[in-house]
Amino acid sequence: MRWHLVKDVHNWKRFRSVQFGLLSAAFGAALTAYGSALAIAPSVVSGVPHWLLTFLTLGSMLGPIASVIARAIDQPNLPAKPPAPPSSNDFHQGDTP
Repeated sequence: MRWHLVKDVHNWKRFRSVQFGLLSAAFGAALTAYGSALAIAPSVVSGVPHWLLTFLTLGSMLGPIASVIARAIDQPNLPAKPPAPPSSNDFHQGDTP
């Protein structure tokens, strides 16, 4: 299997698919932490409102779906690829012959 990166991989933080993926991972981590705290001491998490658990659950379920959908959507507002720095064997440093 050969891996080929997209041409604008330097914008990875601005990709909507990456943002949705990170968001759903954070929601999943929060739910895991809640479940762990509930298993250790139910009194610790007894004050967590039900709406927050519903929000985290929906976010962790819908985040990956949104990530897959967002990967196919064009993002024309991303900046162009920056020019490559000159290599160490580049002798054309200025206008002198």
